[in-house]
Amino acid sequence: MKKLITAAVVLAVLLIIIVLLGPFYIVQEGELAVITRFGKIVDTKLEAGLKFKMPLVDTVVRYPKKILTWDGDPQRIPTKENQFIWVDTTARWKIIDPARLYQSANTLAIGSSRMSDIIDSTIRTVISENFLNEAVRNSNKINQMNLVEQVQNVESLEDAEQLRNLTATSVKQETIQTGRQGLSNRMLEMASKFTAEFGIQIIDIVIRQIRYSDDLTQSVYQRMIKE
Repeated sequence: MKKLITAAVVLAVLLIIIVLLGPFYIVQEGELAVITRFGKIVDTKLEAGLKFKMPLVDTVVRYPKKILTWDGDPQRIPTKENQFIWVDTTARWKIIDPARLYQSANTLAIGSSRMSDIIDSTIRTVISENFLNEAVRNSNKINQMNLVEQVQNVESLEDAEQLRNLTATSVKQETIQTGRQGLSNRMLEMASKFTAEFGIQIIDIVIRQIRYSDDLTQSVYQRMIKE
């Protein structure tokens, strides 16, 4: 009887020690987890809930499951006709394979940094391969617009019409083939081929703003004056 009591006490102590060592952990909503044992991946958890791990030897590495945003720094990039523009872009992305991210980058910060390099490089490539009109316009609707010049300080409608006919100019904008949205889609397609190896999926890349560089701005002003 005494031996049974001793064994029960020892077993209870062992159970208490195991519980104190933390065999259980919780994966929160909006989290992904990678379980490593001596640096080697032994399991991944994609769903929230109470989980079990081996005490002392297993480590839980957590990653966000939610959609994340990326905001790049504006880049000064030459277009195909060698006109420099400032391109400001943003993107949305998420982790779809935490094990691959752990193997290739280990931490979220390193993975995000490598993805940033890929997106920046893709933006430079796509912009430099296309003409300026493709980047700043998204359709050919401007060629369907009929603009009537307003003539002021003219006494009669007849004089106004004559003056309008005298100064009328016909401006035909170049037809675009791809447009800004098409360039964004091309950036997404190119970047996704490289980020997949990090377990990262880019949802979209959006050209948030395009701004002329100072030299191009002066060129545009001179063209407007001539027209």
